[in-house]
Amino acid sequence: MRDRDAIGAFLVDLSAPLAADLHLLSAAVRDSGGDLETRLQALVADLRGAVTSYFGLTMTIGVDGHEICFTLSEHHAKAATSLCIPLSAVTAGDSSGVLVLYAEVPGAFVDLAADLAWVLKLDPAALVLDQHLVVPTSSGGLVGLREHATINRAIGALLERGHTPESARAEVHRHADLDSGDVPAAAQRILDGVRRKPMPEHG
Repeated sequence: MRDRDAIGAFLVDLSAPLAADLHLLSAAVRDSGGDLETRLQALVADLRGAVTSYFGLTMTIGVDGHEICFTLSEHHAKAATSLCIPLSAVTAGDSSGVLVLYAEVPGAFVDLAADLAWVLKLDPAALVLDQHLVVPTSSGGLVGLREHATINRAIGALLERGHTPESARAEVHRHADLDSGDVPAAAQRILDGVRRKPMPEHG
């Protein structure tokens, strides 16, 4: 059994850059113009340092009422093991969504999961092993990023008409609630309305 002090030192070294990379990656996704490639490369380097048989990940982030997700993987089949990590556990609660890691060697994430739970003071049940073994087919990009950009453009249009950032977001969601709850579609309707005629100023 590994010495707990050594484990602690290792995980402090690992979890700090991992958490920082996840913070930056989450911010880059939300920004839609962020340097995603650089952030992903840093995250993958940290993961490879922790688990040598790691070969891919899927990340899902909740943004403005919809999900942005992507898969970065060397394989598109069944993993021998997986680890699902809630982003809120790693990024101090400021990101909703999950990170799923894949590896080729059975049991490769057992130690990492136990040690992350210990260092981050998590309920071990929050880190789920081997329940996500089918690796999604990569789309070659971020699924949902185009929709996120549409929402941002609609919010920008509302800001130009006197809304605050908070009221602009609320207005987009109000439009979505009036229909099917589809936030990107509501944002597109707002943009279409702006193109057809000036929108009433926010009072």
